[in-house]
Amino acid sequence: MAHISEVSSGLECSCICPGCGTPLVARKGGKQDHHFGHYGVEDSRPCQTGPETALHKFAKEVLARRLELELPPLVVGEGPGKWVGYPGGIFRFDAALLESRLGAIVPDVIVRKGERPLLVEFLVTHACDEAKIARIAAMDVAAIEIDLSGLPRDTSRADLEEAILTVAPRKWLHNPKVRAAQAEWERRACERDQVLARAAAPLRKAYLAACAEVRSMRTTCVAYDRIAGRHLAHTVGTVAVT
Repeated sequence: MAHISEVSSGLECSCICPGCGTPLVARKGGKQDHHFGHYGVEDSRPCQTGPETALHKFAKEVLARRLELELPPLVVGEGPGKWVGYPGGIFRFDAALLESRLGAIVPDVIVRKGERPLLVEFLVTHACDEAKIARIAAMDVAAIEIDLSGLPRDTSRADLEEAILTVAPRKWLHNPKVRAAQAEWERRACERDQVLARAAAPLRKAYLAACAEVRSMRTTCVAYDRIAGRHLAHTVGTVAVT
């Protein structure tokens, strides 16, 4: 894959479209942004798959060459009791396989750290659908999706590489740790609820005793007398307690 800044002008670039195989013209004049055009095609209009295929291939090549990637945080729950399996950050890998079949799917890239695989999908125009995500979850393999759909087409090679590796939005499609983490987070939440319930029990008992005492007291309060006269005395000083 070649960036427009790296090739000679015109047909001397010796480039072909990665989508349809048509020879490309490197248009590097002084009036328009530098770009490739399809040679021999009316208005040099690109094929429908060319830009998407080019960005996909470039992203795969960059990852295979650099073998590093910013991974998103892996978090379950919220607040102080949340489970953090990975805080996020640069992760380095040992190897990469491009478009290699894994079970019933062919992910864009499979990177490995030791024996642990990570599937990497690049979103250019279409996100991973629910069926593919379900197949990934069924295999119980870690997978992320990197969103490149918002990248300007005139992005420099350096900025494009950094977007792919670190800057572009990314999310987990599946991670084997999440199921166990969800169970652990729920266990912690249950323990916190039990601690709070034990701490609240004496307060609840004291409150109910105080309410009963107030209801048994004699009073000369006109407002209370009116309430009692309507047979609503039982509502004074009461709240719903669970």
